[in-house]
Amino acid sequence: MNNELPKTKIDERTGIEYHLEGDYYIPNLSMPKQEKITLNKYGRMRLKYLKEYKKADYTIMLMD
Repeated sequence: MNNELPKTKIDERTGIEYHLEGDYYIPNLSMPKQEKITLNKYGRMRLKYLKEYKKADYTIMLMD
């Protein structure tokens, strides 16, 4: 009897492909390419302010 797990697996319900690492299946996910943004003067000033005074909040606000 062969107890070896398949190296890749596709979930029929979601369509996500998984690969085997050790005893776990890890999803093969990738982020879509994001365009590079450039901040103008006031954008840079706001970013500086957020980094100085809103330590944990500025990363969440930038992602919106």
